[in-house]
Amino acid sequence: MKKIRYLLLIVLAYSCSKKDDPGLNNNNNNTPAPAAEFIFSGDNVPAPAEVAFTNQSTNAASYSWNFGDGNNSTQANPSHIYVSGGTYNVTLTATGTGGTNSKTKSVTLLAGPTTAVLDDLIVLDTLPYLKPGGGSWDPTDGPDVYIKITRNSVVLYSTETTGLYPNVNMGAQPAWVVFPSVFITPLTNNAVIEVWDDDGATDELMATATFIPANHPGQPSTVTISNGDLRVTFSVMWQ
Repeated sequence: MKKIRYLLLIVLAYSCSKKDDPGLNNNNNNTPAPAAEFIFSGDNVPAPAEVAFTNQSTNAASYSWNFGDGNNSTQANPSHIYVSGGTYNVTLTATGTGGTNSKTKSVTLLAGPTTAVLDDLIVLDTLPYLKPGGGSWDPTDGPDVYIKITRNSVVLYSTETTGLYPNVNMGAQPAWVVFPSVFITPLTNNAVIEVWDDDGATDELMATATFIPANHPGQPSTVTISNGDLRVTFSVMWQ
């Protein structure tokens, strides 16, 4: 009788030890449970800034990230641009055959500039010298080029009367000195650089390129944007 009780105690103890093992999912095949874990870099700098996340989870096959600002990702090792300063609770959920597990950490970005000022110089590196359907902008010579900077169809800056480049030919690089009056605030606003051919009463829009401040983390002093055959380089002050 004592032997039977002793065997029952051993079986019970073994069963409880397996049930309480945190490294196992409590199912019939004892599949290891996922353990969500990650590290990150690129924080504690002025926004907008890109933060890189490195996944260190185990026993998982798929991942779901919540970056704490309304954006998400299912990549294993994503990067994310935070537009505004603040502290964001980032949650990684790791899923595997053994179940699901989540990990949350705080990511802090410093308050960044609120204004981007297009300053000093705007250079058209390349231009569409032919119309989309073929043919020249002007029948006898090159286009007479000027620029506008607009936001929501409102003109912020124009060189139509103050800075017209006549007869622009292949290889030319029209450039304009811009006074610090063209700005975008807040940084979630965009600005469109429009390139026009002056034809008198019927000017033609040659090309456009959009400056999106949030796409330039680190606040570079020189920005290049492009769209098709148009490439524009200009100076920016971040304030």
